[in-house]
Amino acid sequence: MERRSFLFSSAAALGAGGPAGPPTLLKPKPLQAGDTVALIAPSTYVSSPDALQLAKRTVEYFGLKWKLGRNLGKRTGYLGGTVEERVADLHAAFTDPEVRAVFCTRGGYGAAMLLDRIDFALIRSHTKIFTGFSDITALHLGLHQQSGMVTFHGPTVLADFSDYTLEHFRRALFDARPLGVLRNPAEARPIRPKHPLRTLQGGRGTGALTGEI
Repeated sequence: MERRSFLFSSAAALGAGGPAGPPTLLKPKPLQAGDTVALIAPSTYVSSPDALQLAKRTVEYFGLKWKLGRNLGKRTGYLGGTVEERVADLHAAFTDPEVRAVFCTRGGYGAAMLLDRIDFALIRSHTKIFTGFSDITALHLGLHQQSGMVTFHGPTVLADFSDYTLEHFRRALFDARPLGVLRNPAEARPIRPKHPLRTLQGGRGTGALTGEI
């Protein structure tokens, strides 16, 4: 399947409420201190020694152990290696029995190139936490639609972690309980709010939260 067709079919399935006979949702187990996570770069390259050191330190901050993807640190143009290398790291991270979660180091561009090369049956048989944002959204959609795995739209390892982000990142990945009500961070200057809210249509609704704009 061509990448353009894959993305179109996934988007169409979302608009129609999901594909016919969608796979049962699979929820990965929460993390515990001391667990090992894999660091991969499915989009933009991460080759700077300083950036790689920061990625390791970020994982250690959460009491976790890191394991670098075999091709992490490679660069092909602005990408973190060839399509084959990036897919290989994704597959290896999910099949590695030591690894409990897969953390993307950076977004940028390039994740959609992997979609027609991913073995989704393999992913489904090795359910693990998968997190990242921005360009990584293409992988979230693909993994959800094709394997039924619940993924976590959250910061990449090299993203800025505010206090608000730290709190919710920990709650989402280390605690199996529902997150409950989610609210924006408190505004430091209410006269010029950074997170203004506007209701487009009043009422209440229920549904699955999927994707990103």
